[in-house]
Amino acid sequence: MKRRRWFQVVVVLVAVFIGLTMNAVAVSVVISPARLEVEVEPGGSKAWLTLFNRGEQPVELRFSTGMGGHEEDGAPLYFDDPQAMKQSAALVRLGSSRVTLGPGAMRSLSLELPAVPGAVAAYPVIFAEVHPLDEKESLPSSMVRSVTRLAIPLLLTYTSTREERRPDFVVESVRVFPGEDGHDFEVDVTVRNVGNVHDWVRGRVRLTGSDGDDLGQLLLPEQRVLPGAVRTFRARASFPAEPEPLRVVAEVYGDGWRSAPFPYTWAAGAELARGGFSDGAGEETSR
Repeated sequence: MKRRRWFQVVVVLVAVFIGLTMNAVAVSVVISPARLEVEVEPGGSKAWLTLFNRGEQPVELRFSTGMGGHEEDGAPLYFDDPQAMKQSAALVRLGSSRVTLGPGAMRSLSLELPAVPGAVAAYPVIFAEVHPLDEKESLPSSMVRSVTRLAIPLLLTYTSTREERRPDFVVESVRVFPGEDGHDFEVDVTVRNVGNVHDWVRGRVRLTGSDGDDLGQLLLPEQRVLPGAVRTFRARASFPAEPEPLRVVAEVYGDGWRSAPFPYTWAAGAELARGGFSDGAGEETSR
């Protein structure tokens, strides 16, 4: 029994060592740019990725494509299911599916971006798996091999449908999180892109007290939001005394557009004690 346990420990340690070694190999590969933004011409466009192996071991990069998006907090989402692969294949064509890089070597990977009839914007992703060339010789066949995959998102717009681009954003909800001392507040503003193209979104939150006094405004950090996606913006405020109720009007805007204002009133109450926050559903404001 003791021998078996020692054997298990050794296997785990070897697996961890192998994982660390292969991750180090993956980190030594640099692909630039890390993200591509391209305006695709009516006759199609070309782009290039630069591949650089700054490590001491030869590697093979294996490329494929899929689709991308992002979570509410901005974390990237990648899809490589058969439908995503089929959709992306019509948006980007790789010059090669495999590229070998020796130590210190640099190469370019060409990309063809065809014009897609009727497309306004598209968000394919290029995946690159990093495989050490001596992997088969250096590892026992029974060992589990970890493969690091890099992702390069593409943000494509199309010249032929430029007039059809419709950036359209709505504030879906507002949440207020009071601090323990009643003086500090966090305001979350959730925004949805209901348009057909990505854009940079900015915003502000106007604050007023129970007596109508202007308590100032909070600026929301600029974030990019893709079509159909939701993004939550957070701002912080501090007051000498707890305002109750606190009236909030949130709006977001960009170049050439502005959302409808979203009013919300927060007051300490039983729902706060239960849930720790209060959220609004778009009550009407009296202005």
